[in-house]
Amino acid sequence: MSVDTDLRAPRRDLLGDPEVRRAIEKRDMAREELRRFERLNEALLSPNWEKVATEKEMEATKADIEKDGAPDPGRPNLITRAREERPRAIAHRDVLTQRLLKADAEAWELAYERASNDVPAVHENLEAAAEKYLAIARELDEAKNDLGRAWSRLSAVHSIARGVPSTGPEGVGLPVSVNGAPSPEAAVKELRRLIEQHYGAPTTERPIPAVRRLQVNGDRIHRVPRSVARDLERAWKRDGKRVDYVDGFPAESELPAVTS
Repeated sequence: MSVDTDLRAPRRDLLGDPEVRRAIEKRDMAREELRRFERLNEALLSPNWEKVATEKEMEATKADIEKDGAPDPGRPNLITRAREERPRAIAHRDVLTQRLLKADAEAWELAYERASNDVPAVHENLEAAAEKYLAIARELDEAKNDLGRAWSRLSAVHSIARGVPSTGPEGVGLPVSVNGAPSPEAAVKELRRLIEQHYGAPTTERPIPAVRRLQVNGDRIHRVPRSVARDLERAWKRDGKRVDYVDGFPAESELPAVTS
């Protein structure tokens, strides 16, 4: 039977008064003594003590028979012994319980009497924690802005490498899916996923331009987005025209299809 729900004194480190802490420590020692006794005498204190004792007696009797061919008449009956020992165990537990409740009551009275002495300190502690929280929040906001600027620069550099003019956005915005992430860890994971999806691993190898330059029949040069270059190349060739890519990269027909 646990009496923890009946205890009133707080945990030991909640109040700063040394006498209060010693009183609570005394209460905690009484509680641990009770818990230890209950653990060691769990079978006797259980409402099902007789069933437990009966099962133990049957197991012991079986062991006697296996060993000697018959029950040992000199062995104490475990049911009888449990019946005799249970009242003592209950009484012992009751004494320990009362000792615990007394120690808790004394600790509570002292805590109640002196808790007001800690009020200024706990307010000061909260203000210090609040200032620390605000400072870290400001650092986190600035770090997120730095991440946004780094994303903007990365996007701009990749655009330029693909032949798309870009001065780089001056804002600090991040993709919607990154801003909506539930935690910084999730945000960074999503940002890395987007980078892998759109740009792949970092490399100094020049990428295929976003806008291809195609010359038809050695004449006019057409600037065509990659998303339609393959279809135009196929259509012009179907009409018997010669199509040359003059941007220094393979023809779209020689490359994997562009996926969105």
